[in-house]
Formats: sequence, C-alpha cells, structure tokens
Amino acid sequence: MAVFKCNISGNTLEVKTALDIQSMEVHPGYTLVEEKPVVEEIGHVIQEDIEVKTKKTKKSKKEL
Repeated sequence: MAVFKCNISGNTLEVKTALDIQSMEVHPGYTLVEEKPVVEEIGHVIQEDIEVKTKKTKKSKKEL
C-alpha cells in the first residue's frame, strides 16, 4: 500500500495494488508520501461449544 499526494490540489490517494503503485510512481502529477507493507487482517472467530440439556418427556398414548 502506498499514499500519493497530488502536486496541484494536495489531495492524497491510497493505492493498494502493485500495478497501481508502479503507475503512480511514474505519474508526473503525484508524489509518493509513504509506502507501507501490505498486511492482511485475519478475523478471529471464537466458537463456543454450547451444551443444551433437554428434559425427556414421555408421550402419552393420545399423542402416539
């Protein structure tokens, strides 16, 4: 990831792909402000085991 600054307006642009970074580096209207290594955040999912206890009931003869 890299951040480029427009030489005319001063706006900044965050670029993430390698091809876009290479294109912006040779663009005369932008200056490289900072370059950061790409770090992918991995979401952690916590899964809990839930034990459900049910009470067994006898069915009456009417329900059968």
